[in-house]
Amino acid sequence: MQTLSQLSEIASQGYRLFPLSPKSKIPMKGTQGVLDATSDQKQIAQWFKEYPQCNWGIAGGRIDGADEFLIFIDVDTKHGKDGQQELDAVYAAYGKEPDTFVVQTPSGGLHFYLKTMVRKS
Repeated sequence: MQTLSQLSEIASQGYRLFPLSPKSKIPMKGTQGVLDATSDQKQIAQWFKEYPQCNWGIAGGRIDGADEFLIFIDVDTKHGKDGQQELDAVYAAYGKEPDTFVVQTPSGGLHFYLKTMVRKS
């Protein structure tokens, strides 16, 4: 479970957060999920108080205040899929794991959070 301080640090970097039902990826009842995602500290503090047991989502797309996008790579290791084996093949072909934030999922998979620059024409 995240603390308000941790959420504030994430939001201060421009990442947009939104509350999810506890131990779930389902938006909290009464919210619009990713459509409500924000980096606004006051809104996040209000949600934190209103939904103390919630899980938190991070929205992909443009990072607030930056010319960067946040994208995700979801490496699954369930339902007969071995995402780790596929990922190892990518590393063998293109090099080492990127220096980025990675979390392990409850099912044993991985989520990679990657920043990419916005291409200006």
